[in-house]
Amino acid sequence: METPDRTPHGMVDVLRRMVAARQTRIAELEQDLAARDRILAQHAPMLAERDARIAAQDERIAEQARRIGEQTAAIEAQRSRLAQLEAEAAKLAHLAAALDWPDGPRALRAVLPAARLLRRLTQR
Repeated sequence: METPDRTPHGMVDVLRRMVAARQTRIAELEQDLAARDRILAQHAPMLAERDARIAAQDERIAEQARRIGEQTAAIEAQRSRLAQLEAEAAKLAHLAAALDWPDGPRALRAVLPAARLLRRLTQR
């Protein structure tokens, strides 16, 4: 005994048209994908060159960042040294102000003729 066909009338034709439309769409998408692959293949050398330039620039940036770090450390060391020197200069200014020479150059008046004589004798 035959089983009765339970599919609605024309449903098979509708499904076949849907499958055919889907296959057509898939073929179109595959063509688009192939076209994109060709474009990518044409631009691959240019992209590789650009990537190499970017990598070189990244290396230069890293080198410059390293040098900036070193220079910053050197600047900080110089600032520290400057602070030490300023402290020493303040001490020297205080010591210079504390120096007292009550007779001034008068104390040298007795020694200057002898120094001039010695200089004349040693120049000959």
